[in-house]
Amino acid sequence: MATNVDAATKFNNATVVRLGVNLNDAYGVTLGAGVLQATATGGAVVKWASAPTSVSTASDVFTSASYSTLYVSQGVTNANKPVNSTVTVSWNGATVASKTFTINGDAASIKVYNNVISNLGAANATATVGIAAANYKVYDSAGTWIDEPAPLSYDSSTTSAIVTSVAVERASQASASSWVGTSGRLTWACNATVGGSKDVTVYLYNTAGAKISTTLPAKCAGDTYTFKVSTDKASYAPGEIITVTLSTFDAAGNPANGRHNYSPKNVIASGAFASTVDDPSTADYAWDTGLDGKVSYRFIATQTEGTYAVSASMGVNLSGQGAVTASVAVKSTSTSVTNADVLKAIVSLIASINKQIAALQKALLKK
Repeated sequence: MATNVDAATKFNNATVVRLGVNLNDAYGVTLGAGVLQATATGGAVVKWASAPTSVSTASDVFTSASYSTLYVSQGVTNANKPVNSTVTVSWNGATVASKTFTINGDAASIKVYNNVISNLGAANATATVGIAAANYKVYDSAGTWIDEPAPLSYDSSTTSAIVTSVAVERASQASASSWVGTSGRLTWACNATVGGSKDVTVYLYNTAGAKISTTLPAKCAGDTYTFKVSTDKASYAPGEIITVTLSTFDAAGNPANGRHNYSPKNVIASGAFASTVDDPSTADYAWDTGLDGKVSYRFIATQTEGTYAVSASMGVNLSGQGAVTASVAVKSTSTSVTNADVLKAIVSLIASINKQIAALQKALLKK
């Protein structure tokens, strides 16, 4: 019987994985000494009873007992590289157990995403809801999200009078042991009066000492001054998804910051919507809103054809702007003939026949 000292199947870079092996007979009695052999695939190396050394290989034999701890690592050749391995254990030539797992590689890239627009004079864009202006994750060379091996920093020489500094509010942790992680969070400080954007370099040093960097597109803008509403298409088939976007702008006409994206909003369409698919003003969608000064809603179009007005209002805007509207049509794209089409054709045909009969009668009377 084989048991796992390390029960997980995914491990951080440079982890020495431990597998416990204890062989019993049918009565639960530990077997005597024999030949325990372990073999690993995928470039991993193994060693019984102690951690692998620089001369360890993909196979090792243990003859002192029918139980021991097997240690598995990336080895010298694959140090800091991602390794996917299956370890097979045999007893006197017969396979008795196997385990498949991954040891992640060293940090190879950083991805920054979900950038919102930060408000002027503050270090974050969503002060009334959260403190993340952007998220980030660290990946190994296989594209696997990993725990960051060292704290993320920023290059102060890439800041400006608009974006004056960057702060890491939370580290990126993939939590390889349980594989339920949290992305990292970045915030940045903006000039108090002048908006704009600046690409700031963020970086870390991986386990091998290499500098891994990427660009943080940091944006700053004023609060919402005006707004407009739009749809992703002008016409929709009945039952089709309608995406309505509320775009916000600051006093300078630039996309506004996300600080008031959670303020009261009202989007209606005078019968065009049969039901709501999602609403970003609710908590479930809160972190998906406010990117590039926009908030999007999705609705299902009504089954009734017609032209409708989509109206949107926003409770917090510095200009005091009222509701704005956009026009949307709901029209079937089907080419099938309806009963109404058939009836219309019959009426037209009867009218045409009547005209022909009248003309024929008139011609006969002249004779």
